[in-house]
Amino acid sequence: MTILYSNNLFSFIKVAGPAIAICLLTDKEMQNSNSVYFEGMFWILIICYVLNLFSIIIYYPEGMYRLEKVVGDLYLMGYDNSMIYNLLPLCGVSFILSYKKHGRLITKYSVFAFAITFISEFWVMSASGVLQVIFFAMLLYILRKESKIITPTFVFIFFFIMSIAINIFSIQNEFSWLIVDILNKDLTLTRRSFLWEYAIQVISNNPIIGIGFGEKNIIGVYEREYSHPHSMLLDILVKGGVVLMTIFILILNNFSKKFKKSKNIIIKNIIFLVIAVFLIGEVVNSVQYKVFFWSFLVLIEYTEKIKYEKRIEQK
Repeated sequence: MTILYSNNLFSFIKVAGPAIAICLLTDKEMQNSNSVYFEGMFWILIICYVLNLFSIIIYYPEGMYRLEKVVGDLYLMGYDNSMIYNLLPLCGVSFILSYKKHGRLITKYSVFAFAITFISEFWVMSASGVLQVIFFAMLLYILRKESKIITPTFVFIFFFIMSIAINIFSIQNEFSWLIVDILNKDLTLTRRSFLWEYAIQVISNNPIIGIGFGEKNIIGVYEREYSHPHSMLLDILVKGGVVLMTIFILILNNFSKKFKKSKNIIIKNIIFLVIAVFLIGEVVNSVQYKVFFWSFLVLIEYTEKIKYEKRIEQK
């Protein structure tokens, strides 16, 4: 559809290429030494986001730089609202690494990673990022043990219900007292509702296979340009229609099946935690540039290989 509608294969490669690459890397490394994978991922992300935090401290609130077609402040690692989508995987990897090395979740790795995440998000005061940090902490407490209520199926259904309620039926208008009076946000959720209206028009004209990636996806609102409608649900339907949505649902269904079969409760819950918080944020955002979301979907295939590496101390 990208080639048919826009003849812009580069747009597809730019978005899908990194996601495919990280999934292939994750799959390959999980079959070999997954310790190298998790340690490497942890140190790469922690170094990047420690430096990013310094850029926030120095340049907040104006931002380190600006791009003409990007709404918001940018720092060393990019857009302030998008930081959470690399910080969440950092937290997830830090907890997995903690468990592999020490047999427990709370160690210097996870404390440091969560501290960087907490400080970064609260410093830039990204509303969606702050809420996701809070949800992460709450779900981490709940998912210390196996839960019969907070399951992948429950979260996936919740995601679809909330996306439809907010993106299509504008249920947020019923909570103006919270959004306007307490959170100091407008009911368009920073112009998102206009993007959703436009996206619904595009979907209604191309419901089966969408319009692919490219210039036709760029939505102009108030002289700004957006490459996606700030909704994962609508973004999937815009780009690939019912066909791509069906594939996405099958991927989530596969995740649920693998989750149920896994006996490694701690690791599978950490992986699920990252996916769940990603999806909560994606009700009002789009996952197209968040490559680690897809890599964590791959990790569920290898939970039985991610174990506590108990070390025998030599006297």
